[in-house]
Amino acid sequence: MSMRRALILLLQCVAIASAQHGLSHLLHRKNVESRWRLCRDNTPRCAAWNAKVGRSFEDLRPQLDVLASETARNGLAALDKREAYDLYLPTWSCESRERVPRRPGDGPKWMCGLDALRPVRDCLVYSVGSNGDASFERALKARQPHCEIFTFDPTLPSRPNASGRCTAARLELCPTEPGWKLQAMRAAAAEGVTTLVETGLGSRDGRLEIFPGNFFPVMTLPSLMKSLGHENRTINVLKIDIEGGEYEALVHETLFGGCKHRNGAMPVEVEQLQLELHGIDARPVARLFAAVYACGLQVFNSEPNHWGCDGYGCVEFSFVGPTHAFRAFRMTHPSGSTHARKRARRR
Repeated sequence: MSMRRALILLLQCVAIASAQHGLSHLLHRKNVESRWRLCRDNTPRCAAWNAKVGRSFEDLRPQLDVLASETARNGLAALDKREAYDLYLPTWSCESRERVPRRPGDGPKWMCGLDALRPVRDCLVYSVGSNGDASFERALKARQPHCEIFTFDPTLPSRPNASGRCTAARLELCPTEPGWKLQAMRAAAAEGVTTLVETGLGSRDGRLEIFPGNFFPVMTLPSLMKSLGHENRTINVLKIDIEGGEYEALVHETLFGGCKHRNGAMPVEVEQLQLELHGIDARPVARLFAAVYACGLQVFNSEPNHWGCDGYGCVEFSFVGPTHAFRAFRMTHPSGSTHARKRARRR
């Protein structure tokens, strides 16, 4: 048995022995799993869904056992720096998983059931962090043009486009221009791909030092939604890539941390989360996963970002919640009556 496996087994024992109320209660398998028990009829599709949910939570249980205990979470610090993310294996199998956009390199994200967004009338997508690259937004908009997409990034240089050559029609010229990242995103916005919001995501409303000596405007997710008139709406896709700022932005009481303080009612409903994590300290990673799992999401894909961070210090995780997972499942698992109608039409 490897040292890593032995340590995780030990931490599971510590977690079970030291479980208390609060987060440990919310991370109890039955409490998390109950969110996924959406199908209660006697159809074969419902039986298949419930069996799939049961298998996924058998796989998720070792993670929940460790994360439910603060003592066990802190014990993860003993892991080698290359193992900070090893505990968090994908537990949900999404048959309609795909890379968006479909190209190699840094930037694309793995999504579950992109076509399952088609019947969602008020589809809402938030993309936090851009680095001047709107390829994710473009690919998603091309497939689901009815989705409203908003890109949040306050860090783009504001120097002018000196020659005026950086336009939606000539994006290949943008990297030759001063301030091209901002110009590229404004070009995407002018094309109708996204709405650019030059405010970032933070744990409170105000200004945050994102780069040394440089402060930028940030707001909590509920505040951003209120400012855009999106109160009481569901975020169908939340993509976050903010170079290490994800821990402060997500683990606090006004977002995912709210699950720890509001009897499990997340103040903002997120159906799908694409998140790049940065760093090799296992403790903040564990706190973030505990908060996300407490809100009912599961990992369906993970991918080390070998383009930076020494190949192990940055990992792309994709999460899905029960509502969208079931929506995608129904597309790949038609009901028996639907099959019968299709057979009748073929005859």
